[in-house]
Amino acid sequence: MKKRSSAQRRRDRKIRRVLRISLPVFICCLAAESIILARRYRSAAEMEGNIDTVVSEPVQTEQADPDAALRKAVTAEDYAAAKQMLDLRDPGTDLPEDIAAALREKPQQLYDAYQAGERTAEDASSAMRSLMLLDIPEVSAAVKPKLEALRVREAAAVLQSTAQQFAAAGDYESAMDTYRKIPKSEKDIFADAEVQMIALQGKCRQNALELAAVAVNSANPDYPAALSALQEALRLLPDDIELTAEAARITELRDAVLRSETLRTAALEFSDGHYQQAFGAFIGLPESMQEDAVLTASKNSYYSRWLRLVPRRVTLLLQRGDYEAAQALADEAEQIAPEAEIIADLRAQLAAYQPCRLSDAEDTDMRDFYLAESDLTDCSGKSYPAAEGNLYHSYEETLTGRKISSADFRTGGQYGVLTVDAAPIAGFAADRTVYIRISGDGRLLEQYAVTAKSGVLHIRQDISGINVLSISVVPAGTDDLRNTGVIFANGSLCQS
Repeated sequence: MKKRSSAQRRRDRKIRRVLRISLPVFICCLAAESIILARRYRSAAEMEGNIDTVVSEPVQTEQADPDAALRKAVTAEDYAAAKQMLDLRDPGTDLPEDIAAALREKPQQLYDAYQAGERTAEDASSAMRSLMLLDIPEVSAAVKPKLEALRVREAAAVLQSTAQQFAAAGDYESAMDTYRKIPKSEKDIFADAEVQMIALQGKCRQNALELAAVAVNSANPDYPAALSALQEALRLLPDDIELTAEAARITELRDAVLRSETLRTAALEFSDGHYQQAFGAFIGLPESMQEDAVLTASKNSYYSRWLRLVPRRVTLLLQRGDYEAAQALADEAEQIAPEAEIIADLRAQLAAYQPCRLSDAEDTDMRDFYLAESDLTDCSGKSYPAAEGNLYHSYEETLTGRKISSADFRTGGQYGVLTVDAAPIAGFAADRTVYIRISGDGRLLEQYAVTAKSGVLHIRQDISGINVLSISVVPAGTDDLRNTGVIFANGSLCQS
């Protein structure tokens, strides 16, 4: 069998295309001609009075009705097939009214079927979008609002379902927030949401009141926990009268307990001289107690007493020679009330009593006494950092043997107390003993024996009125100072 040429194939395709278009038209014309002939035959028969011989009008079939296939596709919602048929129609030909009406009414029917639960939102939306593919203006105009209504309705239904899940899990806040997002246009869902929100508000209120009651009525009332539960509920129900009243009642109970605890703590700390802790008891109280009259009066009373006591205590400490304690008290006073007038007076008083380190004394005469330039260690292993300005006595073995080491400090009667720590230096001979002698203006005031096992001697000597203070190290008996040494640490000349 010979293959047909390309020209023959093109001619055949053209003939088939013409037949596809012409054949339905020919059939329609033939059917119309048949109807016309039948009507003429009936008319002639009626005129002759021979009704029995009238030929009935033929029943329309798909072959006789050119729109039967289109009508069938629309009824079956086969809009893809309907689209193909519409594309073959003459652009100037109007749709039959029954088909046009069916297409216009279809969006509403789809939406009603969705609301009745007969169709899913996805199914109805898909059918509506297919309708829009027909590209019929009046049909598209009918579809668009229903498609949007369907989207809004489905979104509202999803919100409703989500809110119900939150409520079932006890997350009332999320449930109410979700219910509030449901649009008012969906009246039935919105009405149900309002009913559910009222029920949730009741549950939220009841839960908060029960939690607060458990916390307050326990053996050790937990007022913060009770108030926290009520405040969380009030955040969701800010205008709830019952929750507001209960929160106010528990706040009063908590404030009464805090007031008592604050007053007791302040009294104990103040009596122990812990002024900063005493005033700290009034700090950090809840907002409801910031203007508490009882606490304000108590704090003001302590403050007035503190203003009188601190200067006297600082003076007493300085007179005892405890400069460090006096300075610590003044520092604490400045932290409590940096703008108080007494602060400047305290600083001036401290400056007058400022101790002088022995290593900083200006007018001195030292013999075998040295300022430590590196860390020192005593016989017990204790270290004395060079930065502290420590002095030490050391004597290297020489031909002369016995020797007195000394240091003179010309104080000019300006100081009242000498304080210094003395310890045997590492390597101090186990069989040796030396004496530390404290003298003033050539008069022996006190002496201390030092051996390798002496440990640290805490020396405090009254030097009131002394113009020349001498510290010397001498051997015991007929010994000499070889293989001995004494560390003089933390040495200070104080006012008193």
